[in-house]
Amino acid sequence: MNKDTSNKFFMAGTTGSGKYIVLVVTELGRIGYRALGTHWRVRVEPATPQAAAALKAVCLKPEWKHPGDGGQPRFSTVKATDGEHRNALVVALTVLLFGAQTADVNPDLEPWLAKLVAGCRDVSKEPEIAHLGTTVAAPAPEAPADVDVLAAPLPETADEERARLLSDARKLGIRGANSRWKLETLRARVAAAS
Repeated sequence: MNKDTSNKFFMAGTTGSGKYIVLVVTELGRIGYRALGTHWRVRVEPATPQAAAALKAVCLKPEWKHPGDGGQPRFSTVKATDGEHRNALVVALTVLLFGAQTADVNPDLEPWLAKLVAGCRDVSKEPEIAHLGTTVAAPAPEAPADVDVLAAPLPETADEERARLLSDARKLGIRGANSRWKLETLRARVAAAS
């Protein structure tokens, strides 16, 4: 726990207790967690509108609270320590490390958390790819003449979404994108690169 409010690794939380442990601080925001017994509350504070938009695309409601919910400027979720907490951290780290010029990692992290941050940071280092917030205009696809454009589209299945995201990732030049990536990771990387 960090009680020094002038320290960049201090995160007050809703109650101002400072019981959060900050993993990393980038110019795009910061990520912290608070242990709650068998669960962790993961808190992500975006620093830019682009980071907030990318997080919003992958940190979906109702699983995640969004900025403005409860008057708080953060994304947050509570996950069981059975691995769900790690997955939530990976999603947030993927967004806030992708395109970040600087990443200050908390030197007091447990070894497994430092390794997790380092792994996500290595994956996020792709300088030839547009940084978070850069938009590339894509031409609007034309509808075939025999398609009823007024018919409601069928909902996209998880497999269809994965295939679409993999295709988008390849078009955006995201290195290493493959079918073994979790759907949440694909969403985060494509949202960050779009």
